[in-house]
Formats: sequence, structure tokens, C-alpha cells
Amino acid sequence: MSGIVDGATTASSDRAISTPAPDSNFDPPLPASAPEASRHLPFLDILRALAILLVMSWHLPDAVEPAGFSVFRELGWLGVDIFFVLSGFLIASQTLDQTRQGKPFRIADFYVKRAFRILPVYLLILAVYFFLPSLREAPDLGAAWRYLTFTINFGLDYRVTNAFTQAWSLCVEEHFYMLFPLLFALMARAKTERPAIGLALFFIIAGMLLRYVSWGVWTENGQVRAEYFTLLYYPTYTRLDGLVAGVLLAAARVYYPDMFKAFGRSLPCALIAVIGIGYTVFCALTYGPAMPLLGSLLAYPAFAGGIAATICMALATRVDLAGFATPVFGFVAMVSYSLYLSHKLTYHGVQLLLPEALLAGWPGVAIYYLASIAVAAILYRLIEAPSLTLRKRLQQ
Repeated sequence: MSGIVDGATTASSDRAISTPAPDSNFDPPLPASAPEASRHLPFLDILRALAILLVMSWHLPDAVEPAGFSVFRELGWLGVDIFFVLSGFLIASQTLDQTRQGKPFRIADFYVKRAFRILPVYLLILAVYFFLPSLREAPDLGAAWRYLTFTINFGLDYRVTNAFTQAWSLCVEEHFYMLFPLLFALMARAKTERPAIGLALFFIIAGMLLRYVSWGVWTENGQVRAEYFTLLYYPTYTRLDGLVAGVLLAAARVYYPDMFKAFGRSLPCALIAVIGIGYTVFCALTYGPAMPLLGSLLAYPAFAGGIAATICMALATRVDLAGFATPVFGFVAMVSYSLYLSHKLTYHGVQLLLPEALLAGWPGVAIYYLASIAVAAILYRLIEAPSLTLRKRLQQ
């Protein structure tokens, strides 16, 4: 979806964020082969809203944090990984649904859809960062070309580049969007699913090996916390676990719907969810994002598997959460992309306008969330929604 991690003086310059799930921050089309495909699935809205609220908690300035909020905040960087799983699942679901209905898959159309969804509000926020520096949450930006080419996540050091660092996870997703249609077109030529499964396993195992090597380099360099993020946390090649898990989940749901439902209602699926999420939460609360070797190797795929299993259970059992999820969670999910991009700018603007005493403790938390969501809603209304409408007209 996604973000930086760690704390700077205000804890806003290096903590982790995530880019939200693509295409309509509500409910992209789900596989037609599933009986409930046409239903609105509020559980996905709940996950998306939870992900962005976690991310925002991670970026909450230290001076604001009230008593009792620390546990939620220390888990905040996991919001990025929830977004990654959702993004892989939703993008793959849309693509597989399209091809299962006999519609042609055009790589160019895929890229155009992504561009209309991602670029308008991203370029606006980027312009604010560069042309209105007084609104930045921190003074130092990277080079403009690195944001425009979505390469800011390579070699990113939050001690040097401490503003708009949440763009790192958007880079990861952009790289996924560039690769996915090419690999999908290639895998579609295969007569069995084995090449696709092998490719997914390759990405997961390769990510673990690269994290192993990077962890060794980090250790040799003295285990400086900031360098962990540069070497292991930000790069695309170490962070594909969630996206791959989402794609595999979508493929299972489309091509093996009966097995998908049976597994989602089984004890092994529940155990994967509990163990995967539980292990990662333990690592997060014990070590933070800069984990020891075992956690660095296993936590990312474990959490991705746990979230994927949770989604599988929710969809297989057709959990009806409509009354619980709407309208609040649905609204937050809808504006989550703009919220992800703009919340640091918004809160810095609030800090410039309001006295510091008013922004401490629980009142500060409420102002932080409400002001950020309000600005995100305006951005959605003025930028995102018209862009999606224009895209739809051009595609007709």
C-alpha cells in the first residue's frame, strides 16, 4: 500500500507508512467464479481502514502520545504489510476476473488504469512538498527525480531524507504494478499453474535470502538502527512477501473456489492466521521493526500469510460485518490513499496553527486523526474521484 519507520524528533520523519490498495479504495470487482463476488465485502474495508490508522499511529509525534496508546503505536508499521497483501489480492482478483470472463488482458490498459489511480493526487502532494517547504513535516527531501521515478526507496536514509519518506512503500507497489502484468502475460502461456507457483516461491525465498545477506551487512556495520531500514526495510527486493501472498490468495479463490472455501473454514487456516500474526506482533512489540535475524527472515512472510489466511477465513465464511463496517470504516477506507500521502503535511499544518498544549494527549490524537481524514476527504473529492471518473469515460 506505506512509509518509513523509526522515530525522529517528532517521530514523523522515519516511521512506516503504506500505500493503500489500488483501484477504488472501496471494493474492486471480485472474481466472478465466487458466488459472493458481487457482494460488497466490508471486511476488506475494515482491514484497509485498520491499516491506515496503524500507519498514522506510527507517525504520531512523540509529544502527542497519551498513556495507553503505546501498544497500538508500536504495531503501526505493520499497517504497511496489510496494505501490501490487500494490494496483491485486489489487483490479481481484478485481472483474473477479467480473463476468466473471456475479456482480453491488455498490458497498456493496465498501466493506464494504474496511472489514473495513483498519479494525480501523488503529483499534487509532491508539488506541495517541493514548492511549499514551510508545510513539510521535516526540512529535507530527496531529489525530485527519485520521487518521479519511484526509486526513493533504494538507499533511503531517514537521517538525511526526512520528509515525505512514506513514499517508499508507494515505490514498492509501483514496481509491483510494473512487473505484474508482464509476468501475468508470461505465466498465462503456461499449460499448468506450476510455473506461477514456482515464480511466487522464488520471490518469497529470494526475499528471505536477500534479507539474510542485508542483515549480515547491517551487523558488520554496527547495527545502526537507521541502516536497517535502508538495507532491509525499504528496498523492493526485500518487501514483496505481502504482495505475493495477496496474488496467491486471489489465484486460489478464482481457480480453486471450492478448496478456497473449505480451507478458509478449516482449523489449519485459523492456525496460520493466529501463528503468523501472533509471531509478528511479538517481534514488533519486542524488537520494533529492526528485528534480529530470525525475525527479519520470517516475520514478513509470516505476517503476510497470517493476513492472507484472515482474508480467506472472512471470505470463505461470508462474514457479515456490514453494520459494523459502515459508514466509518468504509469512509476511511475510501480516502485511505489520500490520507496516506497527506497526513504528515496536514498535521504539520495543524502544529503551525494550534498551541502545543492543545495537541498533547488524547485531544492531540483526536485532532491528528480528524484533521488528517478531513483533508484526505477533500483530496478524494477534488482529485481522486474526478480522475477515476475521467478514466472511466476514456475507457468506454
